[in-house]
Amino acid sequence: MTELKYPTIFEKSDSKSITAQKNFINLNRGILILLVVSTFVSSIKTDNGWITLISSILLVISLLLTILIMVFQPEKTWYDGRAIAESAKSLTWKFITGTKPFSFKLKSSDAEEKLIKNLKQIIGQKKEFFQLIGEEFGEGDQITKSMVQLRKLDLNEKIDFYSTQRLEKQRKWYYDKSKENRKNKNLSFGAIITFQVLAIVSLVLDFYGVIDFLTTPLMACLASSFIAWLQLKRFQELTESYGITATELNLIKSKVRHIKNESDFENFVDDAETAISREHTLWLARRDSTELFK
Repeated sequence: MTELKYPTIFEKSDSKSITAQKNFINLNRGILILLVVSTFVSSIKTDNGWITLISSILLVISLLLTILIMVFQPEKTWYDGRAIAESAKSLTWKFITGTKPFSFKLKSSDAEEKLIKNLKQIIGQKKEFFQLIGEEFGEGDQITKSMVQLRKLDLNEKIDFYSTQRLEKQRKWYYDKSKENRKNKNLSFGAIITFQVLAIVSLVLDFYGVIDFLTTPLMACLASSFIAWLQLKRFQELTESYGITATELNLIKSKVRHIKNESDFENFVDDAETAISREHTLWLARRDSTELFK
């Protein structure tokens, strides 16, 4: 069966979003590491002026990274790109399956025109992002040959293709991400508790003169850094939302054997795409996105 190639708008938006996400995460990771190292250096009990200088340099670098985040706003590029990519992806699947608003009752030319109209609407809503993409967006097709070919499949072939290539893959992605976030959440909480305990132990040992190195500020800084990382990555929220969506998609998939005609299939696809869209809409809302696609 033909492999689906998505529109250029999806490919470029997805690529730009992934790059912006990595930049945002790495910049924040760098800031936290610099703050921890600076705290460690400043905790060394010595009159050596180099210690103060090194600690100050590290703080200045962390400040510069913070300014970079504020000026270039990679998180906005990340969120906008993700919103555009997910919208284009959902439209693509509705187009090739012939479900609303691209019903098979429409002529091929009318369906393609309606798809282009919807993609143009996305561009109009996110002009800043497409200015960022620039000439990259002009390369490639918005309606690919594979999209046209897959739209011509008969009903049973489309049911099988959508169930395996869209619904099952998306369900597995949510399930795997839920497990991954649960693991990271537990590790983060474990680290926070560990460093809080070590901070208390260090304070007691330092009070009684057992150690000659003040580690309490370092342990407290490490605990705070993991708290910040936990909030940044939103492990707990994503564990729940991804898990719920994976379960919902699994329930929807169980209805596949009840599809008897195109009307049933249209409702089936609509339920699945609504569930996926709902999760992503909530994902954007939690990140204070200014515009949400439906």
